[in-house]
Amino acid sequence: MLNRILVAFVEEKDVAYLTKYAKTIKENYPDADIVGMFIHSVVDKDDFKEFMAADDLYRLKIKNIDKEYQRITKSEKERSERIEKAFLSIMKDSKFYNMVGDSSKILLEELKFFDLAILAKSSELTHEEKILLNTHHKPVILVPELENYSLEKVMLAYDQQTKSNKALFNFMEIFSNVTEFAAVTVNGDKKHDEEDLKLYMEKAGKNFKREFTSGEVHKIILEYSKGYDLIIMGDLKHSIMLEKAIREPGIKIIESAKKPIFIA
Repeated sequence: MLNRILVAFVEEKDVAYLTKYAKTIKENYPDADIVGMFIHSVVDKDDFKEFMAADDLYRLKIKNIDKEYQRITKSEKERSERIEKAFLSIMKDSKFYNMVGDSSKILLEELKFFDLAILAKSSELTHEEKILLNTHHKPVILVPELENYSLEKVMLAYDQQTKSNKALFNFMEIFSNVTEFAAVTVNGDKKHDEEDLKLYMEKAGKNFKREFTSGEVHKIILEYSKGYDLIIMGDLKHSIMLEKAIREPGIKIIESAKKPIFIA
């Protein structure tokens, strides 16, 4: 059951399309509450002055640290107001939180009271996304900027492991209206759990398509995803840095996909 969704904004440029995606979900799940949130990182004035005064180059460039603090604080306040206004102009009956502090810590704390979080997806993960994906306890949808969004046909990048199976069942529990599913396994065992998964999906009333293929995992998953509205993935097996170092397909899919990705 979908009760509350947190849409977390980091950059002002992402507001329009993330809100459009949230609205798409709201149209399919009208009882769900959509809450927007922007976190800006203006620190306490004394901490700001102490940090900036210790930077020789900054001290030479900025003669009046008090004025600079006021300028940055005012700029951040104006930015948060623009984001809030843009979000609420589309999601008229929603709430919006303006928060100050460490983005990743606040996001993790607030997520305790939501079913999932929606964040912008770019070609390279942000600092906040890296921390969130390494520590999150609720599902996350990473959304790229697209012309149109839908939530009718989804595919599971299914490596036949517990994490991807958990992600599928998490998705089905939250997005109960979705009926079109495909599970794509690359370089896997066709006899592993094929019959049990098929029987479950039939019992759940889902139209279920099963695909087995071989080759480079991330390339095949990305190619299949072109025919679907969303990719379901399990948690990353390792930390983000280790994923990159050992060239695991998970991080390649996340950074290269042109479709929203549900990670649980």
